[in-house]
Amino acid sequence: DSLDSSNTEAVFAKPIKIKLTSLGRTDPMLDLSDADFDNNETWAKLPPIYWVAPVESKPGAEVLLAVQPDQEDDQGKLPIIARHQYGLGQVLYVGTDNTWRWRRNVGDRIYTRFWGQISQRMAQQHSIGADKRTQISLNGENFTTGDRVRVYARLYQTGYEPLGEGKDDFEVRGVYTLTTDDTQAEVMLKAAAGKPGLFFGEFTAPAAGPYQFYVESSPESPESSETKHDFTVTEASLEMAETAMNAKLMKDLATLTNGKFFREEDLHKLPEAIKAERAEVRSRMEVALGTSPLYFILIMLVVTIEWVVRKFSYLK
Repeated sequence: DSLDSSNTEAVFAKPIKIKLTSLGRTDPMLDLSDADFDNNETWAKLPPIYWVAPVESKPGAEVLLAVQPDQEDDQGKLPIIARHQYGLGQVLYVGTDNTWRWRRNVGDRIYTRFWGQISQRMAQQHSIGADKRTQISLNGENFTTGDRVRVYARLYQTGYEPLGEGKDDFEVRGVYTLTTDDTQAEVMLKAAAGKPGLFFGEFTAPAAGPYQFYVESSPESPESSETKHDFTVTEASLEMAETAMNAKLMKDLATLTNGKFFREEDLHKLPEAIKAERAEVRSRMEVALGTSPLYFILIMLVVTIEWVVRKFSYLK
């Protein structure tokens, strides 16, 4: 048991603010990003929940989502989603029954993706033929050429000790292979700080085709290359591209160009926003000093002063 539930009283009677921890922000299982918002923005815009089980995480648990604290604290006050290694398996804790509220205004888009990614992630190590000492996950199964592919690998040695434990600069070599002609490319996976055995890396989705990703064998993990993760890359197609309005991009453009963004329902405000206003245009014009009126006045002033001085001094 990775959680302590000694406190059994309900503690919330108002909307609860939630927060991804640093580990949760990098875990592909909780990646809900889309074309308009990154992952942090997507989570911030989710409808609030109203109940969380009042429990505390134990030191061995990896807290991924927590109740947002009053002060900055990466673990938060109460865990909502936490994961714990138990023997060869993992336990996932979800401490709220309010995820159904995330259907509001968007239907099952986020709710289904959330639970689907959790199911896929937790069932991954039970895949047929998988080596329980090597667990590989990607931030998706289907990519378009040019997309960023994030890879996470949890690697254990023969005795199930975390690979590279105590070596923050430890790296492993990952390989992705085009299965149609065995074309290969490499990507280095770096050790995640403070997470023994967890490695991550990133590469750009290559040319279209079916691929397999695996981690090269090493003396400490001789069977790691036997575990392969399939993914597919397709060519970008304008016909199949996202055609919905990119509101975020349009707002950013309007801000950068000192303009304004209007949706269809706000078009009645457009005439007022573009009404004619008096504008001042400043222009610079260079004038020769000898033909300047100021120069003429200055000369006349000097001559006048000289005449006055000579007059009162009785000079001729």
